[in-house]
Parts: sequence; structure tokens; C-alpha cells
Amino acid sequence: MLSNGVAPARAKFDAVLTMAPAGIFKDRGGDSVPSKLDNPLGRAFLSLIGYYSEKSTMLVGGHKMYDAITQQSDNPELQKVFGLDPTQFFSSFVLVTVHMWMVFHRLKSWEGSDAKYFKQRFYIKYQNDIESRVYDAGVQTGAGSWTKKLENIFYSAGLGFDQVLRGETDAPMTAIIIRDFYGGDESKLPFAELLAKYITREMQCLELTEQKDVVAGNVCFTPEACVVAGEVCAADEIANPTPSAPQ
Repeated sequence: MLSNGVAPARAKFDAVLTMAPAGIFKDRGGDSVPSKLDNPLGRAFLSLIGYYSEKSTMLVGGHKMYDAITQQSDNPELQKVFGLDPTQFFSSFVLVTVHMWMVFHRLKSWEGSDAKYFKQRFYIKYQNDIESRVYDAGVQTGAGSWTKKLENIFYSAGLGFDQVLRGETDAPMTAIIIRDFYGGDESKLPFAELLAKYITREMQCLELTEQKDVVAGNVCFTPEACVVAGEVCAADEIANPTPSAPQ
């Protein structure tokens, strides 16, 4: 995690979070067709089995959307700027979770069978990935208990954020962040404030992005956040170099 120094670089990161919001459309490419089926007969077969169906297209879009989330959330410099330890699995979980909630919030007004299908499949993708990451983190026994705890955090944070936005609580977003993501540690308030600013701006950017592009997964969360986070971490390393191991 970062020290309290490198004020200029931190100020630059804060400036990124206060930039005017803009749509975050990015063409992440179309469906990939297996090379052996990339011919008229093969495509006819794919069409026959529903490869190009609306549900299949939504499934691909959900996977692309999740890829956009993990691309941003797994950035170690971004995790450090938010006071998280990139060597710990929970740090990625925190950022993946807040991005998931932001997407669900963006699609809250989308209803019907298609919306239900997309949101269910999108969440299943998240669940499967989190479970895989739990095992990758070395948890071999009690993995089910861990994933249940993480699921509870997901719902607790999401409900808390929703209540804040609806004005159903006097608690600010930072209080939800500290409670669910920083273990109730009030000393993390400066980091919680940064994360709250980030969430607020990315939500505004998602609102400015067409729903069809969100559902298709054609988005890229603000890349400047990761770029400037890298500059902050580099400045911190210069100001506070890691001690060399004794020879």
C-alpha cells in the first residue's frame, strides 16, 4: 500500500476522478468463430445450433463486459492507490465487486426476459470467477464458506450503495466502503473517499454510455485512472524505495 507522501502525484490522480464524465464505449471486437467453422457450411451449422441467437449474443456480451471489469480491477497500481494490497486476493475482489454493482445499477431499468437472462448469466460469470480465484489463492478447505462470505459482502455493499443513492440512509458511500471493504478501519477514510469518487464518476460515465453497448460488453472503464495510478505508485517508490536485501 502507498505511504502518505507523493502529494503532487496524488493530486493528479484526484484530478482524474473529477474530470467531466464521458461515455466509455470501446469496440471490444465481435464474436470469434472457430477457424474450422469459418466457412459458409460451418457458419450455417453455427446458425442452426443457435450460435448467433439473441441469447447467445447476450452471453458473449456479458463475458466481454466481465473482461472489461477484470481488466480494470486487476490493475495492481489502481489497487494500491485505493489502499489495497495487490498481493491479496481480496483487493481484486473489492474492485471487481464495485464494478459489478455499477453495471447492475446502470441496467436497473432494463426489464423483461432478456434482461433477466443477461443479468443471471452475468452474475454466474462473476460467481464462477470469484470461486476460481479463491482456489487460486490457495484455499483448499472451506472454499465454499469463503465464497459464501464474499457473496454476503457483495450483497451487503450493493444494498448499502443502493440505499445511499435512494436517500434511505444518512450514511455516506464512504461508510459502506469502510464497513464492507476495509474491515471497519476508519483510518482508511482517505482511501474510501478516493474509491467513492471513482465509483461516482464511473457510474456517470456508464449512464452516458448506450445500454446496447453495455449489454454487448463494448466498454472500457476510464483508462486514465490506471495510467495515473501507475505514476502515483512510481512516485511513491522513488520517495520511499524498497530496502535492498542484505548481501
